Amino acid sequence: MSSIEEDLLEECYFPSSIEITEEIPKGIKLEIKKIQDRQKLMIRQKSACDVNLSEPYEIFNVEDDFIDRLCILLIRAFNCDCHIIMSKIKQINIHVLGEMIEKSFYELNGLGEFKQNFFSVSISFEYFNLKLDELVLYYNYLNPDHKIDHLVDL
Repeated sequence: MSSIEEDLLEECYFPSSIEITEEIPKGIKLEIKKIQDRQKLMIRQKSACDVNLSEPYEIFNVEDDFIDRLCILLIRAFNCDCHIIMSKIKQINIHVLGEMIEKSFYELNGLGEFKQNFFSVSISFEYFNLKLDELVLYYNYLNPDHKIDHLVDL
């Protein structure tokens, strides 16, 4: 992995440090690691963000570096929000936590809309869904008698 990719991951990705991580069985840790590895791959490949350009953006003098930095900022803020939200998994209902992640997703995506500049930057739905999958895995570990497959109707 190049130093540029390492720098990008360092800027964007927060590994889970939820209190329960140490006590999680190996099988569930492996599932969580798969999701987190997919998140890291999306960041490295710059697919964690969707960029929409209305016109040939060269005309509007929008620099690629600006768009890349905006993507990094959105992903970093979203990861931070998710980290804080997931740390409350023992105290708060999972559907409320899912709604909090969804609210963060839509609010941050609203910040990336630049209509006068004819482009928008948003966190991808795939990345959002990986965060929800991670939340569900933590929940299922803590509540083995009430397991769920996925969050519905947020």
